[in-house]
Amino acid sequence: ESAESTPPPGGRSSGYARTREGAVAAAADYLAALNGRVILDPAVVRRTLAAISAADARERLAQAYAAAATQLRQQLGVGTVPEPVVVVRAAPVGYRVAGYAPDAATVSIWRVGVVGSGATVEPQQSWRTETVALVWEGGTWKIASLRSAPGPTPPLAGAPTPPAQLFASVPEFEEFGREP
Repeated sequence: ESAESTPPPGGRSSGYARTREGAVAAAADYLAALNGRVILDPAVVRRTLAAISAADARERLAQAYAAAATQLRQQLGVGTVPEPVVVVRAAPVGYRVAGYAPDAATVSIWRVGVVGSGATVEPQQSWRTETVALVWEGGTWKIASLRSAPGPTPPLAGAPTPPAQLFASVPEFEEFGREP
């Protein structure tokens, strides 16, 4: 299957509506498609970006994600023996449309993530705002650029779950929007 024939994430082979709502749906689906353990697999990231990014942004985004994946794999001890339990998850909390026109839109999505490795990194939360610049290309919204900034970060209430318990319990939960 070629990258060009890969439908956009979310199963929308016909694309997204040329509306504010369509831009928000595309931004959210595209971030979800690049979410979690997907970031650790450069081939999957490249195929995904081929389907969801604008032609003139594709290579730049692929290089940025490849560099991030290499760094994250090293930080998390992926590929070491024994293979560690790795947690890489994020979920959207809210969104804001920062700009909209029929040919371009900017959507900021506030997300919370959890990342950790049984080998190297204790589980930790990460609150970020991901800003997705979109362009209308080929009858649908495509990513022109992505920008990530910390926060806003609320305080953590209560005592954190001990790492061993977290690594044992998180894999028991299926991610929403993903096939089991």
